Amino acid sequence: GAVCGTRVLDTRGQRLFAMVLLWSIPCGSKVAVVLFLASVFFGSAAPLFGLVYVAMIFASFWLSSKLFGNKLMPVNERVGMIMELPPYHKPHWKILLKTVARNVWAVFKKAIAVIWFVSLLFWLISYSKDGNVEHSVLYTIGNAIEPFTQIFGMRWQLFISYIGGIFSKEASLGVMSVVFSSTTDAFSLVARNEAGANLGEMMRAVVTIPEALAFIFASMFNIPCVLAMGTTYRETHSLKWMLAIAGYYFAISLGLAFIVYHIALWVL
Repeated sequence: GAVCGTRVLDTRGQRLFAMVLLWSIPCGSKVAVVLFLASVFFGSAAPLFGLVYVAMIFASFWLSSKLFGNKLMPVNERVGMIMELPPYHKPHWKILLKTVARNVWAVFKKAIAVIWFVSLLFWLISYSKDGNVEHSVLYTIGNAIEPFTQIFGMRWQLFISYIGGIFSKEASLGVMSVVFSSTTDAFSLVARNEAGANLGEMMRAVVTIPEALAFIFASMFNIPCVLAMGTTYRETHSLKWMLAIAGYYFAISLGLAFIVYHIALWVL
């Protein structure tokens, strides 16, 4: 919705720059994932991560303005925004209910489609005949990429969860419940609920504090979701700019994970 709101800006450069900044602003799901992981590893200190998150958002605004500001908004185009507001009337409750129901249903359908797609994808690549995830394609891929992902402080399970978060932030926790369990049965309803309930314990048993910090900070600036990417592409009419913005945030998140991980290794 916020990306669509950039239509009121005067120039294409202003709209593109606004979209770059908007991707820094977290949705409720991203905040929930960050705070959940912070509470798992840091307990009562978890609220401090919320304050750090806000500070990092403002820092990302400053960085984005330095990297994109002069190119997208030359000094001679930096003018105030004037809007003519239409006359407002008292809303009719029937129209409000129909609009809310239609929008809720549209979001629900999109969310179900994304969750179904992610679940199906990870079920296919984590399937094995004997039910052991170590004999699956997912495990093979994970072990192949781990020498690279470990540079950023993420063992393959965390990196796969990080990639799953691109589809939706809720999906990253679902992926964790699978990759940190020892069986592909985690996709069954009963086993998935049990894995979800014990996710914190499973992660604390194998994930170190530096790795947890790396994943938390990477999650803060991970690409919002595929829906946000699709909306950005639709509003910019440019695959190049959509990929450029996605690549920018991909670099920020992994760069931040790299810095935090190696500082934590040195300090802790």
